[in-house]
Amino acid sequence: MSLLLHGLAAGDATTPPEAASHRRIAAGGLVALCTRVEAARETADSAVAGALAHNALLVAQSSRGGVLPVRYGTAFSGEAALRQHLSDHAELYHAALLRIGDAREFGLRLQSLDEMPADVSRGAPTMPESGRAFLERGRRRRDRLSEEARHRADSADRLARACAGHARALAPQARSRRDHLVDVALLVPRGSEEAFHERVRVARAEAAEVGLQLELSGPWPPYSFADIREAADA
Repeated sequence: MSLLLHGLAAGDATTPPEAASHRRIAAGGLVALCTRVEAARETADSAVAGALAHNALLVAQSSRGGVLPVRYGTAFSGEAALRQHLSDHAELYHAALLRIGDAREFGLRLQSLDEMPADVSRGAPTMPESGRAFLERGRRRRDRLSEEARHRADSADRLARACAGHARALAPQARSRRDHLVDVALLVPRGSEEAFHERVRVARAEAAEVGLQLELSGPWPPYSFADIREAADA
C-alpha cells in the first residue's frame, strides 16, 4: 500500500484529537504522519482537497508541538520503504526538528497605504506659471515623493526587525506587488507568541502613523523553515 508522507515529529509526539484519520509510523526516533495514496486518477479538485488535508493535518500536529512539514505529494511504495528512508535520513530530520523546536510560522507583511499626494491641485491656479516654474514644481514633488517612499521603506524594515526580535528565524518571501515593502516568514517559539503579538500590535499602530499597513497571518506549520529535500521512493 503506497503512503503519502505529510510531516515528521519527535518520536514521543502526541496525537492531536482534532486531526483527521491518519497513520503514525515510528522509526529512527521519529514519527511519520501518513495517509494512504488513493488509487483513483487525480483531478484538479482532488489535488486541492489533498493539499488542504495535508495542511490541516500539519496544523493540528503543530498545535501539539514541533512538526517538520514535507513537500506535499512525497510518496513511498509502502511502510517498509518509508521506515528505511527514515532510518537512512534520521540525522537530517532530527537536526531539522531541533532547529524548529516548538516554534510555529507567522507571515508578516508591511505595505504602503494608497494616499493622494499632498500637493495635488484642488482648483485652477490663480495665475499662470512659467514653464520653468512648472518644471521646478514637478521636480520638488518628485523629490518629496521619493523621500517619503524611502522613509516608508526604512520604517517598514525597522518595524519588521522589531517584530523579528521575538522570532527564532526569518525567511524572506517573494513580494507579489511593488507596494509590499516587507514580506517575511517568522519562526516564533510558542513561549514567545504572547510577547510577539504585543510587539506586532504596537508595530501596527506605528506603521499606520507613517502610511503603512501591517498584516499578520498564522500560526502555520513551519513550511518556510523545513529546509530539507525529501527523497521519494517510487
